[in-house]
Amino acid sequence: MDIFHSSVSINFEDLPSSEDDPEFKSWVTHVLEPKSHDLKQESSTQNPDAYASFGDQGTTASVSAYGKILRTSSYLGGKQSQPGIFALDFAEAEEAYSVDARAQSFQEAVSDPNKGFGLRIRTLEHLEPGTPELEFLGERWPRITYDANGLSIEIQMLINNGITIQDFKVTNRSSSSANFDIILDINFDIQELDYMT
Repeated sequence: MDIFHSSVSINFEDLPSSEDDPEFKSWVTHVLEPKSHDLKQESSTQNPDAYASFGDQGTTASVSAYGKILRTSSYLGGKQSQPGIFALDFAEAEEAYSVDARAQSFQEAVSDPNKGFGLRIRTLEHLEPGTPELEFLGERWPRITYDANGLSIEIQMLINNGITIQDFKVTNRSSSSANFDIILDINFDIQELDYMT
């Protein structure tokens, strides 16, 4: 099994409580559960071809219109002759030195709900997702929301301490029960961003 082109099912039962770690609870409450005035509605868009790039202290990421991670990169150190910037790219991304082809494959992946990596609903391709809405928390961190067959999906992205975080929330808004699997799609390649060779 090629681990970089697979998916992993996650069991969310019996996870430790955030009550056990007051610092983590404080951080989660502040960052992932913002006050309504922290969301800037004037910067929202409903465009299936939109994407968001964001970063913090040398770590950057780009997320598709449907909240899939297309790229996250970080400077890990290096010598003058070696760039030292490494990225996790969606599996179909071109090599860094193929600038035009890389940009084109990235743009094609932006509006495809099945391209990229990170958390997703296993059966998303059968759910007919609606038009995604992109807004920003604190004018900085992208939040993507869309509906799919009675499910409301909200994805909050942020970076903390060099880690790209994808908070994934699914709410059943229909009157009937919904069964679905949330999986961690690890369909990515690791690349050194060397634009010369």
